[in-house]
Amino acid sequence: MKAIGFLTPYTGDNLGDGAIQDAVIHNIRVRWPNARIMGFTLSPDQTAALHGVPCHPLTNLSISYYNRGVLERHRGQASRQPSPRAGDSLFKRMLKSVPLAFQFARWCYRCLERIAQAMEVAVLHVRHTAREVGELPQSYRLVSGFDLLIVSGGGQIDDLWGGAFGHPYALLKWALLARISRTPFVLLSVGVGELNSRTSRFFTRYALQLAAYRSYRDTGSKRLLAAMTLTASDPVCPDLAFSYPVPAGARSPAGRGARLSIGVNPISYLRAGSWPVSSASLHEQYLKTLASFIESVLQEGHRIVLFPGDRGDHHVSGELSRTLRE
Repeated sequence: MKAIGFLTPYTGDNLGDGAIQDAVIHNIRVRWPNARIMGFTLSPDQTAALHGVPCHPLTNLSISYYNRGVLERHRGQASRQPSPRAGDSLFKRMLKSVPLAFQFARWCYRCLERIAQAMEVAVLHVRHTAREVGELPQSYRLVSGFDLLIVSGGGQIDDLWGGAFGHPYALLKWALLARISRTPFVLLSVGVGELNSRTSRFFTRYALQLAAYRSYRDTGSKRLLAAMTLTASDPVCPDLAFSYPVPAGARSPAGRGARLSIGVNPISYLRAGSWPVSSASLHEQYLKTLASFIESVLQEGHRIVLFPGDRGDHHVSGELSRTLRE
């Protein structure tokens, strides 16, 4: 019986990544109906429940804009910062009411508070790093039991979300474990984003070198890796989501002039607090461009349905609605 693993920086929140994993699972089962399948994701419990296969953590490191928010949700934390204590606001009000000579106490309080927060974050980093190292033997045993380990689509070659120790590190870790265990490591129709640091490029190049097969979902993605000559003969294949079979009758063909229902997914592109880098002007330009397109579609008599494709996209629908009203 075949045993196949797939790995992806997926949490269960993104519809596009979810479609890709459904397509991978479907295509494996078409070829090997009795195959044992396991996912390696950023939110194992949630992705296992959604896709019906057991899942294992992709990484135990806690990285901002990569997996830190997921880890905190699992711990029931509202944010990554320590929750304020009830007496804080009262103490601050008291300090504001005293003469300027005593404001030094307020400055000391703030310094101590920041030091305490920094120490808490440092302790968490040490704890996560220790757990990551401690689980390497178990990760090796899992990989050594597979016939194939697939990097399954999406924008996997990228360091915008989390830097070098986000996904570039995760790719290299699993590529090394696969090589040591002699398990074929495959990058299947992946997308390429940004590799801004030398460390990210080193991690990625080494992971690509260890792969038994590599393909990219578009020519633009492959072009971004042109400096890595080892990718020159790699093929370009469509995004894996396109291989997922649409059930018969799920969509009826529309004749010429028919009223269409069109789904639009506004994303939190460059929005402060939602994107690793932000630009208020470019985000506003994005909303206005999308609103202009929607307006033209509505004027032709068609129906628009706004839907979030990711957890962070919910609020953008409201922003877009306000832009349309304006």
